[in-house]
Amino acid sequence: MKKLYLIAVTLLMGAGTVLAQDTIVLRNGDELRVKVKEVSDTELKYQMWNNQDGPMYTKKVTDIFMVKYKGGHREVYGNTQPQTTGTATAQQQVQGVAGDHVNTGFMEHEKGDLLLNGRKMSDGQIKNVLGIDGYNTYSSAKAQRSVGKTNIVFGWIEFGIGTVFNILSLMNDFSHSERETYFTIGTLFIVTSQIELPLGYVLKGVGTGRLNWLADDYNSRSTYSDNLSLGFTPTLVCAPDAAGNRTFGLGAGLSLHF
Repeated sequence: MKKLYLIAVTLLMGAGTVLAQDTIVLRNGDELRVKVKEVSDTELKYQMWNNQDGPMYTKKVTDIFMVKYKGGHREVYGNTQPQTTGTATAQQQVQGVAGDHVNTGFMEHEKGDLLLNGRKMSDGQIKNVLGIDGYNTYSSAKAQRSVGKTNIVFGWIEFGIGTVFNILSLMNDFSHSERETYFTIGTLFIVTSQIELPLGYVLKGVGTGRLNWLADDYNSRSTYSDNLSLGFTPTLVCAPDAAGNRTFGLGAGLSLHF
């Protein structure tokens, strides 16, 4: 029993250590476990988490994609400038930010890619910003859109081939049996295209819609925090009875905080 207790305490201490660190996500996908000390318009100063008495390091903001602070706040950087301006300590920047999912920047969908502040995101960056569930939705939607585009291309190719064979079947330069063969082949291609094209447009439309939804959902969370709570408090209620006399009783009051 004592061993189990020590193991549990060790695991809890380890989890607390992981949660207490800041994480710098670079544009090449690398992640640094650090303690952010100071952020300015052009650079970020930090110490390595496992050596906080060691030297101070500096990274240019142009090399940084995102900083995930220990409190849950995420600071996403645009092409060259961070989303907050002025020189301030990391604690001052995070102070006043409510909830664990307050986003910065504007996300949009363009031709199957997700862009943040006008910059195309890599798969690793999307996973960092949207989480594993959001990334899985993104991967599925992008694959769906890609399959739809492929069906559309092949559908139009099949329609073109079928049209050519049908035209050949009308030419008198060929025998009756050849014209029938051309007509059969052409009809087969055209019928197949009538299956490929609608299916392709549907898949592409659904995939595009899901990608647009991911961007809209992210942008909607850029304004509102997750600190939505419902309060329950007892209240004193005064109401007249049937005879007109006032009676008092206990009631409950609900309040919504956001």
